[in-house]
Amino acid sequence: MNNKILNFTLAVFVIIFSLSSCRDSTDLSDTFSENSIIQKPNETNNLIIISTDLNIGENRFVFAIIDDNQIPISIPSIKIRLTAPDQHTTSYDAQFISWPSGKTGVYVTHIYFDKPGTWSIKSSISTTPKTLSSHFKVTTESKTPKIGDVVPKSINKTRFSHPKIDEITSDIEPDLDLYRFTVKESIKNSKPILLTFSTPGFCQTATCGPQVKIISELNAKYKDKVNFIHVEIYDNPHELALHFSKRRISPIVTEWGIFTEPFTFMIDKKGIVSAKYEGFVTYGEIESDLIKMIKIDF
Repeated sequence: MNNKILNFTLAVFVIIFSLSSCRDSTDLSDTFSENSIIQKPNETNNLIIISTDLNIGENRFVFAIIDDNQIPISIPSIKIRLTAPDQHTTSYDAQFISWPSGKTGVYVTHIYFDKPGTWSIKSSISTTPKTLSSHFKVTTESKTPKIGDVVPKSINKTRFSHPKIDEITSDIEPDLDLYRFTVKESIKNSKPILLTFSTPGFCQTATCGPQVKIISELNAKYKDKVNFIHVEIYDNPHELALHFSKRRISPIVTEWGIFTEPFTFMIDKKGIVSAKYEGFVTYGEIESDLIKMIKIDF
């Protein structure tokens, strides 16, 4: 990865939806230039695939729809049709999920992909007479731990290993509870984990801070049953306000294959991924999956 990661919405929401950066004064465009997956609306479609880590098995599938004026379409529920490489087509419902700003959002559904290769998506909605369409690739293996995988027993930084909190997070108002445990000790103690990778202080899409806040709110409610952990994308956040060129990707980010952010994993007490979320995910969506995992684990 050569110490670079791709913010999953750099090419979509920063360019198309014109989201403001969490850092107004620094150009971060070079940070995410390598391995870029850029999808832009063209003259014939306004449907943009957001998910970039789709593989054989169960996947959270995220996409956006914009109108000809580049304004997000926010119909609460729409129908989509997915066509596999063998031309078999299946219909699904997708729900609109608002982003923290309230001005943008994405559609989310859950798909079990059974074949690798190039898939197509089509949808017809009431706001436009044309059929919206796009293509995307499904791979045999995931870049990151997939649902059902045993996760790396990572020794991430904690407030005990690094008492100076600004050395382990770029959050200006950090919840210290999110920096109590390592992944390794949580698994050793048979404790489920909700793990999020993000950089609140250096985010380009104004979703990383809100994502960590949601994790903090869930921690307040469920910390007796689940360990909640935030891993900063950069290994040296305390040096970056004045010297962003010195940024170093956290070795934990590399270990997990993370190349977009925010990225969140739900891990059961055996250290197995039970759910994963590329990009921003709401409190309600996480809590629904969390309750299911807790019922199984306890």
